[in-house]
Amino acid sequence: MEINKSITELAHSFSMSISPQMANEFKVSDKITIDAYDHNMSHIMTVGYADAAEYEDTVDGMRISLSGRSVHSDLIDSEITASYKNLTLATIARKLCSPFGIDVIDSAGTKVVSDFAPLCQTIFSALGEHAKKQNVIMVGDGLGRLLFFKKERRVFKTPLIQGKNILTLNRRCEFLSYKDYIVYGADDRSAGITSYFFHMWQKLFGVFRFKTLNGSRVNIQNGDESRESLHIQPFGFSSNPKDAGDKAYTLFVGGDRASGITFCITASAKQQPEPGEVMIYNAHGATVILKKDGIVIEDKTNSIKIKTGSDGLEITDKEKVVFNKLVQRVKNLEQFCKTHTHATAGVGSPSPGVPPLAETI
Repeated sequence: MEINKSITELAHSFSMSISPQMANEFKVSDKITIDAYDHNMSHIMTVGYADAAEYEDTVDGMRISLSGRSVHSDLIDSEITASYKNLTLATIARKLCSPFGIDVIDSAGTKVVSDFAPLCQTIFSALGEHAKKQNVIMVGDGLGRLLFFKKERRVFKTPLIQGKNILTLNRRCEFLSYKDYIVYGADDRSAGITSYFFHMWQKLFGVFRFKTLNGSRVNIQNGDESRESLHIQPFGFSSNPKDAGDKAYTLFVGGDRASGITFCITASAKQQPEPGEVMIYNAHGATVILKKDGIVIEDKTNSIKIKTGSDGLEITDKEKVVFNKLVQRVKNLEQFCKTHTHATAGVGSPSPGVPPLAETI
């Protein structure tokens, strides 16, 4: 017999083998209660329905395998057809779960939902969405009940030793879902999981720089706070955010919110680039914009602007200087010196016209 339970999946799945003599006692869609016996004490492990039965005939006889899900699967498969106002989340859950015979236990003290009107959602997805907003965990237990409880963190210091309290370890990787395995040790090398995780990220996404945001905090929407966050940055690029309120996208390995990996930090730039343009900026007013017709570098703190384009290079400090015009004036001066043909060493006689040096640069 195998029973799979997870806080990320509301319904439990189970599979078991039954003897041919019991074949007539079970049929698909039957309600099943699975008990575990310990010292003559019965403990209900799960309550659900048989979804499928497999029959295998061998030379040794018939083998029958039964599989199914807990009663919570009804909440996953059923769409909501009602709306509620100004009721606690647990009260709404009781109204929705009552037709399926599922009891609701509210140990978190869920808050009032002013408007519960989900559109084209299942009972599970709608209740789960509001539970996250209230920072509440929603799970199903072995008795077939729906539980709401507050998040908390506990540290168990029991060492896990292979060959003693760990006899076997099975791992399964899926494309549509994932499972995290956290290994604690004296440091990253003894734990091994941190360096392995970074190595896999480097293989998948290229070369990254890992930088600790010292003194920075990443606040999570549900109120949790991460005091230390590892910021992943591409090779050759480094930034240090300044403004509080910038949005950080953080990944928490194993769901441990004490530390995370921040892979993107965004901020609202005061100046938005045009379609097709690229802009680099900092929090002090300096920008570099790669435009369609040139590049603009601007330092608003020191009032300096450099611009390239069809008119040439333009630098603006206290005064505006256009370099292609300046170069042309220097060429004019050079040409004027070469064509100066005074016969005497004196000043010479005046000539009409404006000298090139007097032209406006």
